[in-house]
Amino acid sequence: MSEEPKSALHRPSELETSGHVFLKPVLPSLYVGAATGACGAAYGNIAGTLIQTSSPLAYTSLAATQWFTAGSTFFYCRSVLLSGPLSRDSGLHKVAASGIAGSCSGAVASAFLPRGSLVTGSIMLGVAAALSQAGLNTMEGSTPFSGMASGITSRIAALSPMKSLSDKEYEDLLRDKLLKVDVEIAVLDDQIADLRAAHEQYSQKGASRTRPG
Repeated sequence: MSEEPKSALHRPSELETSGHVFLKPVLPSLYVGAATGACGAAYGNIAGTLIQTSSPLAYTSLAATQWFTAGSTFFYCRSVLLSGPLSRDSGLHKVAASGIAGSCSGAVASAFLPRGSLVTGSIMLGVAAALSQAGLNTMEGSTPFSGMASGITSRIAALSPMKSLSDKEYEDLLRDKLLKVDVEIAVLDDQIADLRAAHEQYSQKGASRTRPG
């Protein structure tokens, strides 16, 4: 009886969290889309003038809409991915999020182009976004595969018979070796003492034999 109310109480919080992940990037995505749309309008105006289209205004509007949808889609998808399944603290996750968002943005932008360019646009923009993010990670000093490399390095170090020692461990190791050396020196001293005693006994016996009877 007590489990059902608990689950009912937990469900709204999970829904609110997931809804927050999807709704929070909407407004910033529109701002980014407006900025990219302005760049697209400028590009469309210049390109329409250079190629001398029959309707420069329509060409400019189409370019602005294309850039707006591409920019807003990229920012929204990347923000959702980094707020949900992926982490902003991982360089590899940033590259993956940028690549996926770039593919989605490329698909949306390719919808304004002739048929057959959907897959090509998705791949090209996805690869370009992933490479750009990898370059930014390198400039920031964090390589996208640093976490993977550190994990592989730690595994190799665990399998290796050699390991790095702390100062205390190194001191204890030297102390053990010194104790072993002291023991070996003590054994050698005992052996030398036995040899000297045997030599003295042999000398005394030889001297007693050489005395005249």
